[in-house]
Amino acid sequence: MRWLDRYALAIPIAFVIATIGPALIGLRTLLSVNLLTGHMPWQAAQGWDAPGHQYCSTDTIDAVVPGIAYTRNAAYAGHLANWQSLVSGGGPLASVPDLGLLDPLSLPYYVLPLWLAPAFVKLLEFVVAIGGTYLFLRRLQRSRLASSLAGVVFASSGFMVMWTNWPQTRVAALIPALFWALERLIQRSRPSDVALIGVVVASMLLGGFPAVTGFALYAAAPYLIVRLIIWHKRRLRPVVTSAALGLGGVVLGGALSAVQMLPFLVHLSNTDLGYRAQSSSTRLPFSGLLTLVDPSSNGLCINAQIYGRFNPVELIAFVGSAATVLAVVAISAMWRSRSDDAGGDKAARGVRTFMLVAVALMIVLGWIGGPVLGLFQHLPVFSNNFVGRLRSVLGFAVAVLVAFGLDTLLGRRRGVEAGPSVAEATVPAAGEMVGEPDRDEATRRHRPSLIPWLWFVGVWAAVAVLAAVVITKAHREGLALHYWDKTRATLLIPALLVAAAMVAALMARTRVAWLSMAGIAVIPILVLGQSVAFFRGVIPGDDPDDFYPKTGTHRFLDQVVGHDRYDATRNTMFPATSLYYGLRAATGHQFIEPEWASLLKAIDPKSRQSPTNYAFSGDITPATVGRSPILDRMGVKYFVFDPSELNPPGSAPLPSDGARMVAPGTTASCSVPAGALRGVTFTVASPLVASQGHDITAEITVRSGETIVRSARYLAKAVAAGTAVTVAVAGEDLQAATRSTVDISFDGISAAASVGTMGGQVACTPVRPVSDNLKLVYADAGSIVYQRLTALPRIRWASSATVIPDPNARVAALHAGVPAGEVVLDSPGPAGSGQTADVSTSNDSGDRVTATVNARGAGYLVVADALQTTGWSATVDGKSAPLVPADHAMVAVAVGAGTHIVRLSYQAPHQKLGLGITGIGIVVVVALFALDWWLRRGRRRGPGASSGYGEPIELGVGPVAQDQQGSPGAGSSQQ
Repeated sequence: MRWLDRYALAIPIAFVIATIGPALIGLRTLLSVNLLTGHMPWQAAQGWDAPGHQYCSTDTIDAVVPGIAYTRNAAYAGHLANWQSLVSGGGPLASVPDLGLLDPLSLPYYVLPLWLAPAFVKLLEFVVAIGGTYLFLRRLQRSRLASSLAGVVFASSGFMVMWTNWPQTRVAALIPALFWALERLIQRSRPSDVALIGVVVASMLLGGFPAVTGFALYAAAPYLIVRLIIWHKRRLRPVVTSAALGLGGVVLGGALSAVQMLPFLVHLSNTDLGYRAQSSSTRLPFSGLLTLVDPSSNGLCINAQIYGRFNPVELIAFVGSAATVLAVVAISAMWRSRSDDAGGDKAARGVRTFMLVAVALMIVLGWIGGPVLGLFQHLPVFSNNFVGRLRSVLGFAVAVLVAFGLDTLLGRRRGVEAGPSVAEATVPAAGEMVGEPDRDEATRRHRPSLIPWLWFVGVWAAVAVLAAVVITKAHREGLALHYWDKTRATLLIPALLVAAAMVAALMARTRVAWLSMAGIAVIPILVLGQSVAFFRGVIPGDDPDDFYPKTGTHRFLDQVVGHDRYDATRNTMFPATSLYYGLRAATGHQFIEPEWASLLKAIDPKSRQSPTNYAFSGDITPATVGRSPILDRMGVKYFVFDPSELNPPGSAPLPSDGARMVAPGTTASCSVPAGALRGVTFTVASPLVASQGHDITAEITVRSGETIVRSARYLAKAVAAGTAVTVAVAGEDLQAATRSTVDISFDGISAAASVGTMGGQVACTPVRPVSDNLKLVYADAGSIVYQRLTALPRIRWASSATVIPDPNARVAALHAGVPAGEVVLDSPGPAGSGQTADVSTSNDSGDRVTATVNARGAGYLVVADALQTTGWSATVDGKSAPLVPADHAMVAVAVGAGTHIVRLSYQAPHQKLGLGITGIGIVVVVALFALDWWLRRGRRRGPGASSGYGEPIELGVGPVAQDQQGSPGAGSSQQ
């Protein structure tokens, strides 16, 4: 193996080890779970850990992994979790591809511990992204080194790094495989090539982000047509036939994914996507092109740092400084390099030109916009998906140009698979126009060289002008938003890397063998170094101990919530993570039914964090949460607050005339009058400072007669002198006639603390319950939990009904309050008797609800979930019954007097049909591979059989058929 080949193998191995190596051996987790420790109750339980991951990835910890965990747990229990009922009123889960759980790249989520699985999912992404790029470029007869390096460039591109741990990158990782499968079809036209296209397209569709699949297919379709026209020398029949086979492969991919895509299409048709409508001005800022070489120019969202107006996850288009130089080298050599356009190397003809046009068009669409973007936005996918996600395809197109650029520097000859070594190659002098030699070198030397030189100079001049315009735009925006100084500081290293890459490129073209080898050796190091630094800067890995720790608050809620709900405010508990913990919350992060969203906004107008993410804001406080009729109807029985939300009367320090020292491990005592307690307040007389590596926690023990209640309050790193500290206490049931004794201590302090005294006694005062429809039932260092005393059961009986057809009037009536025994219907239904009923729930497993109703008269069984969607049905005593909209976003079933069993069940729409189509698709794939094998076997054994596996199978359009008409053969062996 030549040194270049060994180098080609070492580059991706080094990349994987340097980026995810620690996570692969369990030293870190690739998920951004340290973010949890910045919020209660995890912060109090674990201590705050600086996030190793960028802040903008919260979706992955409050939506993606919780959904994966829920589906995995259900699968282990032998159940397909088609629907979840735990967050946002419920929604489809395993029946749709949103989480990409049927994508082969998701396999580690099922077989490895969840904290470890993300690293191995990323490893599979690297294998597919780098391997697919390598196979594609090798089929185009690019060198091993160029193909390998291009794979690393794509795998470390901005989209592939910033979207890590979302399903998006699992889809995008397959883009090179799609082009490889198409190139196989172009060059060979075997039955197996159609099957491969189908398998790749199906994997992309099942990957959970159709936008990337759509953008990739929009790029792949013209690529297929252009390459077929070139390959078949514009003969119409084989072009049309092969194009039809390619389309057949895409259709086959749709069939293979039908088990999820059919339910998904129904769900999509019932989802309000108006908020996703695009316009010609909805694009990335032109200055964002600076992220091609400097990913930090607008901030990486590390420590929540964002310089511009855009979320870096949606903005960064990084490919790297040295990679950009190689891409420009490839473009600048195009005119001289006839193998790409006019003759010579048939395997790669037209590819470089196509990729250049594709890159230019994507820059116009994604960063310039205007009429061209407006025109594209009339097309499916473009019409309701942000065009900036074209970065997934852009990264691949640039990576292909990188391979051509490196091969240009290698001086590679056409038709030679591996190419000569740098030391053996005859290379032009430094400064000579670069490019691959033409068929007749002697003739080429006598051709006029003015046009190639003009092209060469023009390309580099255009790039310089583009860079100047981008930097000017970034300068203006940076000054306007006061971040230019930071951007200017980050530009230094990328600028030096650009200069170093240009010097290395000149070295590679010298006639001095060792200098040429050094130039070639340096370029991959420049690419690899910046790519690894970018990846590690965004995803250095987090502490596995922070992977969804279960706190005392979670354990308490797990015991008491049952079939009902809890919720929280100010990101306490991160309610969307409830799906991971198996707790039911009213809010959450998923595609949400519009009616449910309107009820949440009626409760809290600020609850909408994004179109798919609802969480209650700080406007919901203990003073207001007990008086929300809609929360009552949603069955929100418990509400969690940060301990600072206790809000005792007055916040000033208690009067004191002295201080009592409290050394670590000791207590100070005070007493309060007998009676119910929600908390105890005392004053810190001198500053408190945490000991190294610890946080301060104030702990109290309340003794009232025979009853002992313990609680605590997390105080972080320091407390100023004179601070009034209130520690919540779940003591509303304390009714002893005598005074209660309170012992106060501190944990995590570096020196003795002091608390204020009055008359020689520690001064403290009780916080008493008030009339707010709440009962404080749990308190610890990181949370306080109230029981909402007016909450209705989530699965309940309504003895009467009222009809309000107008949606706005319904919401207003529910917000104002409706009698507890009444249900609000959209349209008239059977009358209720006004009689009560006993309801017991025996099954509440997400997509199944079974309740036994012992009714004293007619009425309605109400289920306070967002089940007004296609797929839900109901039976009463085994007979089908109407499932009617109720309480605006919920459902109800009319039930007569007597004892009845009511069942609600969810069947994903068209799932059985989709399963059948998928089964047929699998049979077709197997048949195509079998046909390929049979044809090759028959050709080898039959009279006049071709000699070897490398010969293509004739489908009427392949190279064998072409050769009979005088076309060139298949050339050298391919990957």
